[in-house]
Amino acid sequence: EGWTREQLAQRYRDLLARAAGGDLDSVVPELADLELAATPKRSYGQHKALRQVEREGLEGALGSGPGLLPLIYLYAKVDAELLSRNEAWMAAQNRIFTAELVERWVKGNGGDAATRHVAAQLLAGVGSSAQALEIEPTNELALLRTAISNEKGGLLKEAEATLQTLIKAHPESAHGRLRLGIIERRLGNEADAVRILTEVMNDAKAAHWVAALACQQLADLAHEKGQHERAEALLKQGIEQIGLQSLYVQLAYYFDERQRPDEAIAVLNGMTVTAGRTETSGRHNYNSAPEAEIALARAQVEARVAGEWPQLRAALRVAAVPQQGSP
Repeated sequence: EGWTREQLAQRYRDLLARAAGGDLDSVVPELADLELAATPKRSYGQHKALRQVEREGLEGALGSGPGLLPLIYLYAKVDAELLSRNEAWMAAQNRIFTAELVERWVKGNGGDAATRHVAAQLLAGVGSSAQALEIEPTNELALLRTAISNEKGGLLKEAEATLQTLIKAHPESAHGRLRLGIIERRLGNEADAVRILTEVMNDAKAAHWVAALACQQLADLAHEKGQHERAEALLKQGIEQIGLQSLYVQLAYYFDERQRPDEAIAVLNGMTVTAGRTETSGRHNYNSAPEAEIALARAQVEARVAGEWPQLRAALRVAAVPQQGSP
């Protein structure tokens, strides 16, 4: 837009004032607009000038740790906005800036374990897993995302080691154990895979899709070895315990494959749909972002953010802005 530096700085201060009033969600697209307009060539020089303006605008909050978190969370929200616009370069630059702000916030709050956990959750939530693990080496979401990335890149031994670290720190993580079981299967460690997947399948606290996929993996293993009765028995057990439609479909496929169409039809006819439950297949969830862990991280960050609004308003000297409620 051809803004002067002074105009850019004023516009940024105006957005901070609105953000300090609790109006994060409406500020998000406008901050993204501001950053993109200030860097039309996406050059290092333009980006450096933008960051200088932003650092100066944040100076009031940067002086003390408390109060900075709501603005860091604003940048986390801008990350998603930029990615939705296919602005990967600016999103990557913002993640670096966000990590810088998080480090300052952690130090300003004394670096206690609760603070480090929230900081790591925020960074892991935007995909900065390496930075999150520097702050909290046992962060579940960061370890999970690292393992997922390793697996997708074919780095199975690295994924295995990461998941073993995760499970040692979070033995209750059925999702982590499911992934380790599948990795062990892919590595040819069948005994370990069967043991782990059986535990996950029978874990009453596991998410339905996690338990169902563990069952499907066990059935696949038996099917590959020609153990058809065992494969069918596993799926029948899964249907009774878990009841997801993918289990019915797989069992019907096995029956049809063995020239037992009447049994296949009977299985499909007996398939139930639980009212109020929207099902996606375990394989779909496995290949998607870890939504449950991301949602937990978001909730924990937002709870801490809610407590820092007064400090932020004081730090930015905008206490007179009417409170509009936290996000």
